[in-house]
Amino acid sequence: MRPNVVKTDYLSLFFARLARPYSVLGLLLLITAARLWVIAASPLGPGVDEAQYWLWGQDLQLGYYSKPPLIAWLLGGIHLLFGQSEFSLRASGPLLHLLTSLILWQTGNRIGEAMAGRCAAILWLSLPAVGLGSFVISTDSVMLPLWTAGLYFILAAHTARTGYLAYMASAGIAIGLASLAKYAGLYFIPCLLIFLLIAATRSQPYIKGFFVFCLTVLIASSPTWLWNIFHEFVTFHHLGENANLEKQSYSLASLFGFLGAQFGVAGPVTFLLLLLLPFYRQMRTGLIGGLHAFIWPVLAVICLQAFLSEANANWAAASYPAMVLLLACGGGRLARQLPVRLILPAMAINLVLTAILGAVLAIGSFGPLTPQSDPLRRLRGWEEMAVTADRLAAQNNAKTLIAYSRASAALLHWHLAGKGYYIALPRATKTAGNGNHYQRSYPLDDTIARPWLAIIEGDNPPAIAADWQAPIARLSTQISQRRSRHLSFWLAR
Repeated sequence: MRPNVVKTDYLSLFFARLARPYSVLGLLLLITAARLWVIAASPLGPGVDEAQYWLWGQDLQLGYYSKPPLIAWLLGGIHLLFGQSEFSLRASGPLLHLLTSLILWQTGNRIGEAMAGRCAAILWLSLPAVGLGSFVISTDSVMLPLWTAGLYFILAAHTARTGYLAYMASAGIAIGLASLAKYAGLYFIPCLLIFLLIAATRSQPYIKGFFVFCLTVLIASSPTWLWNIFHEFVTFHHLGENANLEKQSYSLASLFGFLGAQFGVAGPVTFLLLLLLPFYRQMRTGLIGGLHAFIWPVLAVICLQAFLSEANANWAAASYPAMVLLLACGGGRLARQLPVRLILPAMAINLVLTAILGAVLAIGSFGPLTPQSDPLRRLRGWEEMAVTADRLAAQNNAKTLIAYSRASAALLHWHLAGKGYYIALPRATKTAGNGNHYQRSYPLDDTIARPWLAIIEGDNPPAIAADWQAPIARLSTQISQRRSRHLSFWLAR
């Protein structure tokens, strides 16, 4: 006779573990602690955008040229409390994503699906996009907990017996603040309108609720509108230039490239599951079905952008909280059907991918697997540039450093903070659009103190009217297997 074999159901075992909230919380804290350690261990300096956000934080305003102000306010406060370092610059990233996961936990509980909240919390921290977003500080990291809070209040408004308008007002405040982090937060407004059309009931004053929501969004986001009113709406001109819709390509390759990238940033199995769920009737009804309203409109807009011109993979980040909730709620609605069976492999694959990414970032290299192009090259060589510029400026008593690009301007400000240099970035031509933050805020003219030290990529003299001496120094830094950054330094007295 064959012996009895007990077949282990790993999915049931996993969800049994989810029944222990302290186990889930411990896992979330462990993942977050590991990501903080990666930030502390990494030799990689800040990226261009990170340095720019930090610089904004040294001059707090109601708005900035290319972005709303919340990330600058956050980094300004962190700098005031903890000073300047790569760790203090980036440490809020994993903490903000931990906060997002905890809000998703409570949102899943609010919907009432068994284990949905705990599953959503773990799934969120497993996403590759969140793993990368936990290493850098970005506007997405600041926006997402507020967007998720807005989603929580909307679902609470439609599950609570009382307080409908109060919940809608709270959602409006959250989304208004989310739009102070990133203008993509405003996608929530049309998403909510669709949600109300498909999920609201006649017993709820949803028309009045939508009005209250929009009013509180306007109030909470008013700082950036006031700033733009007094600055000729320059941010919206920049967004138009960034979208690049004037040069429409109608590219299916760009569209499929964006969709393919979602399998990477959301996780290969995770995004596949998202594509499968609409085919299940159980996932298209009630409040759970209403979550689709916060996913597909965002993806549709970015897909259209990708087809017309181009789109970065992270531009769809606003759709991820609802996506994670929808997948987590599938456990209660689909029982043991295929999507539920794939949730555990999806998390496992995501966590392996993010662990590999964390190891790469902690070491600062892909090691023997480094591709020739090396995606980390943009973070390399800037400190050497700044140290060389500082040494040459001191030797020649230079008062002004002239950068050659937005990247060089951003990293010169970071690495030479407190040195007292005026770091200028002249426009290539006087008619070169609105320029970038540095060209607008740190222009160059004859009133700027001399001597000038210009950092130029290559060996050509600066395209600036001045009596330039022959290059007083050159610097070549290898930033990848096939690329080096070649700089020359020119002096004008």
